[in-house]
Amino acid sequence: MLKFQFKKDLEQSAEMGWFRLLARPTHTEKPEERRRRFVLNISLLLIGLVIISSPFTFSPLTQNISISNLLVDLVMILIVVICVASWFIAKAGKIDLGAGLLISSIMIANTMFFLFIYHDLLSVISYPMIAIIALIILGVKAAYTTMALSSIITILASATGNFFITDRNNLLSIKIELEFTLMIVLIMTVTVWLAAYLASNLSHANTLVNRQAEKIGAALADIEKKRAVGEDVSHRVFSLTTELNATANQQMTGSKQQASALAQVTSFVQEMTNTAQMIASKTNELSQQALQIKESTTRVKSIANEVNKTSKNGVQAVDRTLNSNQQVSERYTTLKEILNDMEEQQDRIKEVVLIIKEISAETHMLALNASIEASGAGEHGERFSVVAREVKTLADRSNRASREVGQILGQIESQIKQAVSAAEISHQEIRKALEAAQDSGLVMNTLLVGIQWNTEEVSQIEQVIGSISTQVGEINYATSQQYQASNQTLETLQDIGIVAAQNASGSLEITKSAEFLEKLSQGLLETLT
Repeated sequence: MLKFQFKKDLEQSAEMGWFRLLARPTHTEKPEERRRRFVLNISLLLIGLVIISSPFTFSPLTQNISISNLLVDLVMILIVVICVASWFIAKAGKIDLGAGLLISSIMIANTMFFLFIYHDLLSVISYPMIAIIALIILGVKAAYTTMALSSIITILASATGNFFITDRNNLLSIKIELEFTLMIVLIMTVTVWLAAYLASNLSHANTLVNRQAEKIGAALADIEKKRAVGEDVSHRVFSLTTELNATANQQMTGSKQQASALAQVTSFVQEMTNTAQMIASKTNELSQQALQIKESTTRVKSIANEVNKTSKNGVQAVDRTLNSNQQVSERYTTLKEILNDMEEQQDRIKEVVLIIKEISAETHMLALNASIEASGAGEHGERFSVVAREVKTLADRSNRASREVGQILGQIESQIKQAVSAAEISHQEIRKALEAAQDSGLVMNTLLVGIQWNTEEVSQIEQVIGSISTQVGEINYATSQQYQASNQTLETLQDIGIVAAQNASGSLEITKSAEFLEKLSQGLLETLT
């Protein structure tokens, strides 16, 4: 907590005063920026040193005013001005000019102190420092130039002595000072060479570090871009898997509904097939009964012809005619029973036709519902839509066939009624003829007329029975076609049922894959974040 508070206070103080003027290093600092930072900070350091030493520097102005003290004070003021100018010049980006002014100010200050105060230790410390600063900021050539100028100043100062001190040492002391100056120059040369060597290695190392830092920065930027791309991809994968999961669930639900509707349609088609088989069976029975009626009418016609021949032979054949008429009456009774039985079979066929109409109507509704479900299922319901259209077509065909059968049955019913009416009339006429034959001898003429009329009626009945047989054959053909179509539709529905089951299974697999992708995208998101 205290460490954090100290850091906070330091940051607040950096916004005020001298800290705001200092140039702080950064992890992406380039060589030019580093040189500029050195010039700015050294300029501020020299200004600070001059300000701190001002009480000691300017105090002789009030105590002992002399030329040496006045020159020193003027030099100190000049140094401050040069350092301020160097700071602003370096701040503007002219680093070499600012560094040159900075080094010149240091050399002027040291020269003045050396000449007027004659302090060898100050020369030993200050001039190597100037050379090192020149090496760091301006390079090796500037360091050697600074070293040469420092050597010249030191030699001149040693040769001439202090300008304002009259009692100097003898020639021996001057020789010692020259030797000491040469030693200082040698030390400065070695120091500058070592500093140049170290600076070269440090510059190379700094270059390598900067290159590595740039590579690391580029790698970090690349990683950040890849992370952003990976996060975007994972979000997209998550969104796509969610949509895929919803689509698979919807498809699976639609497949189940299609399978259920398909089962209902299959059941109705199976029932329609059974009904078609029943109609075929009833029409076969009706056809057999029509054949029996045709045989009976043929025999009645033959008997009537024989009766006609017999009646023409005279009264002697009356008894035979009566017997024949009795047989004809019995045949007519049998014919009437067969016609009544045909009426009952016709009523049953009507009931079956009504059942077919109801089944076709329900099948039509199921086909309509299946078309709606198929349109809701999208492209996965196209095959089911085809089956729905086939079922609807089959229902329409069944409806048309049932209407045609109903019309045929209506015609058969009308013709049967005509045949029954004709048979009834013939039977009454024969009974009248028999009664007349028993009452008088004129029965022969009446009988002949009745027999002729009866023969015509039998011919009409024979024609009706032939028409009935033809129509029954048409019904057989229609029911056989309907039976074949029902079987084909039933096989198609069974195949579609298998496909629907496979579609539902595929939807389940898609759902599982979508869930796996969703988990994978969530794991990728967690890894990236």
